[in-house]
Amino acid sequence: MEYERTWRVEESSLESSVWADIVNPFTLQLEQRVRNQYQLLDTFEGGIWKQGDMLLYNSISGHRGYELWKRADFLSGLPLTMAQEGRKKARFWWEFATQEGNPFQEQIKSACKLRALLEVHSFNLEKIRYAVKNEDLKSVAWLELITLRNRATDDVPESSRQFVRILPLRGYDHELKKLQKKIQQMGLPPCSDQWLEKYLVESGIEPSAYHAKPSIPIEADDPVRDMVLHYIRTLLDIARVNEAGIIEDIDIEFLHDYRVSLRKIRSILSLVRNIFSSEQTRWLKREFAAIAKRTNHLRDLDVYLLEQENYREMVPAALSDGVDELFTSLVAARKRELSRVRRWLRSTEYRNAIEKLQLSLAGEGEVLGVGDKAEQAVITVARREFSKKFHKVGKLGSRIDASTPDEEVHDLRIECKKLRYLLEFFGGLFSRKMQRGAVSTLKKLQDNLGRFNDLSVQQESLEAQLKAPDQKQPPLLAAVGGLIGALNHEQRMERARVTETFRQFYSAQTRELYAAMVSEGESEKTTVQSERSESRVKGDYNPGDSKEKRVKK
Repeated sequence: MEYERTWRVEESSLESSVWADIVNPFTLQLEQRVRNQYQLLDTFEGGIWKQGDMLLYNSISGHRGYELWKRADFLSGLPLTMAQEGRKKARFWWEFATQEGNPFQEQIKSACKLRALLEVHSFNLEKIRYAVKNEDLKSVAWLELITLRNRATDDVPESSRQFVRILPLRGYDHELKKLQKKIQQMGLPPCSDQWLEKYLVESGIEPSAYHAKPSIPIEADDPVRDMVLHYIRTLLDIARVNEAGIIEDIDIEFLHDYRVSLRKIRSILSLVRNIFSSEQTRWLKREFAAIAKRTNHLRDLDVYLLEQENYREMVPAALSDGVDELFTSLVAARKRELSRVRRWLRSTEYRNAIEKLQLSLAGEGEVLGVGDKAEQAVITVARREFSKKFHKVGKLGSRIDASTPDEEVHDLRIECKKLRYLLEFFGGLFSRKMQRGAVSTLKKLQDNLGRFNDLSVQQESLEAQLKAPDQKQPPLLAAVGGLIGALNHEQRMERARVTETFRQFYSAQTRELYAAMVSEGESEKTTVQSERSESRVKGDYNPGDSKEKRVKK
C-alpha cells in the first residue's frame, strides 16, 4: 500500500496534547522516549556516505558507542553497533576492537581504507513514540514525533527540525488511511524517507562534497586550451584543499591526493602540447615540479611505514628486534620531515609561489600565451593522443621478455601512467561503458608495474640505510639485509608477471576498444551526445551557460 508517512512540522508543537486532538477519535499511549547526542562521522572524502551508509557516535551517558546505519533505513531499520571501549574514540577502522570478520568493522574498512574518521556534524535527536489506539484500545499504528537539533556553537545559533511520521501495523490499512487523512488535513509538507539527509542539507552539511578525481564537463568541439586550463585550475584547487590536512597530519591520504593532483597537472602539460607558449609551459612544469619535490621524502616515509606488518612477515622471527629498531628510526625520521613540510606549507615562500601559479591560471590565462594548437577541438586532440600513447605502450610492452632490462619495465610503467591520465582527462568524451572498459583493462597492468617499482624503490632506500655513516646496531643491519633479500625475491616474482599481464592488456579486444576511441568516424559524436548528461552530474555545468562562462567557472 502506498501512503505518505513523514511530514515536516512547521511552527507547531510536538506535545502529545496537541496530537491527541488531531488524531481523535484515536487515542495515544506513550511507548518510548529516546534522547541521543549524535556525532556524524566520516572521512574527508565522505567514503561512508558514498557507500550508502551513515556512521553515528552516540555520546549520551550510558549509551556511548557507534551506530552504522543504512542511510535509507535510519530509525526504520536496525544499525550495526559497536560499543566504545575505553575513553578514546577510534580514528581509523583498525582501531575498532572487533573480531575478524565482524560486519561493522568490515563495512567501515571498505569505506575508509587509510582515511581517518572526522566529525562532520553534531546534533541531538529526540524521538517520542506513541501507540495509536482505536476505540477497542487495540494498537493500529505508531506515531513518532522526532526533533533534530543542531548543537549550539559560538558562531552558529541552535536550530531544529521537527518531523512526524506514522508507522503501519499489519492488518489495519483502513485505520491507517484515516490517520493519514487527519495529518494531511493539517497542511503539513510531506517529506521523503530521507528526512535526515534533508536536515543535513538544510544545515549546510554535504559529507561527500570532496572528489579527488574531478569530473570536468567536456564537449567534443571545445577548444583544447580552454579545457586544459579549466582542468589544471580544478586540480590545483584540489591540491590546496588538502594543505590543512597535511599540516594537521590527519591521515596520509591528504599528502597523497595533494601530490597526485600536482603530478596530473605536470602530466597534462606534457601530454597536451603547444596550447600555451613554450616558455610559459616550461615555467609551469618547473614550478609544479619544485613544489611537489618538497614532499617527496615525507611520502616515501609514509609508504615505508605502511609496510611495517609486511616487513615483519618477510623476515625470520629472530630478526624482529632489528625490524622494530628500523621502524623506530623511520617514525623519528617522519616526525622530523613532517615538521619541515609543515614549515614549508606555512611559509611566505610557498604562499607566494602557489598564488603566483593561481594568478597565471585565472581568467583566460592570458599570461600563459597561446600555442599553435590551442584552438583545436578536444575530440581531435583526444583521438591523436590516445593513438600515440596506446601504440607507444604496445611497442614497449611487446618487446619485454625475461632478458629485458628493468629500466625498460620502468619506462613501460611511466607510459601506462600517462595513458591513464589521458583516460581521466578525455574520458568524458566517450561512453561510460567505453571509458570504464579502457580503464579496467589498463588497471591490472598498472598494479603489476606499480608493485614492481615500489619494491625497487624500497630496496634502494634500505640499501641507503646500510651505507649511511651513522652507527647501527647489528640487529638492525641484519634485519635490513634480510629485508633487501626478501624484497628482491618479491620483485623478481612481480617482474615475471609483467609479460603475462601485458599480454592480457594488449589483447585483440583491447586493441579494438582503443581503435574505436580514436576512430575518425562520427559514431563517437553520437555517443558523446547520448552520454553527455552523465558527465554533467558532477561539477557546476549549466546548459544555459556560454562556452566562455563554463570555462571560467
